[in-house]
Order: sequence, then structure tokens, then C-alpha cells
Amino acid sequence: MRLHGSVYTPGILAAIVDLNLDHDDIQNIVTVTEAVEGTKAYWSAGMPDDIIGFGNDCMGNMVGFKRKPRSASRPDDLPVWFFDHDFVTVKKLAGSFDRLLDWYVRNIEAI
Repeated sequence: MRLHGSVYTPGILAAIVDLNLDHDDIQNIVTVTEAVEGTKAYWSAGMPDDIIGFGNDCMGNMVGFKRKPRSASRPDDLPVWFFDHDFVTVKKLAGSFDRLLDWYVRNIEAI
């Protein structure tokens, strides 16, 4: 996030819909400042305070990692979680950030 900045990927949702895939999209991977501000806002909206957001889907739902002690795995090796702000629910989106990206690469040919 610090090295590359934010990423905007609206084509992911279009590809998921066009290919009739059952998977959540990621529309934005945000800057560090936006992640901190967004995470705090979502905590006040009911997101568990052990989730730190790094992006969102097209509907404004948060995607993030659960906080772990520094001795834990690298953050991109941790599971990715999806917070649905409408239903105030959390579900595991992928086993790791790498696996999440790999799913998009394997299932969506052209974004």
C-alpha cells in the first residue's frame, strides 16, 4: 500500500457478473491513510475491532485482515476477511492475500 498507493479495479465486478461467478469483488485497495480512517469508521458501524481494512467492494463493504501478534505470519499470509456493513457480518474471503489474488487471476481472464 505504501509502495504502490491505491488501486481501483471496477473491472473485477463486471467480469464476475459476466462470467456468472459466485465470489465477492474488490473494487479498491486503499492508501494507508484511507485504511486507517476507513477501519475506524467501520468499527463504529459494527465491524469487529480485530479487523483492519485494506480495501472495499463495489458496495462499500470492507475487506481486511484480523489483527495478529507481531510474532504471527506475515500479514499477506493471513486470511482475508469480508465485513458486510448491511448485515453486520464477517466471513472469510480467502486463506491469504496471495490466494485471493490467485483466485482472480485463475478465474477472470481479462479485467
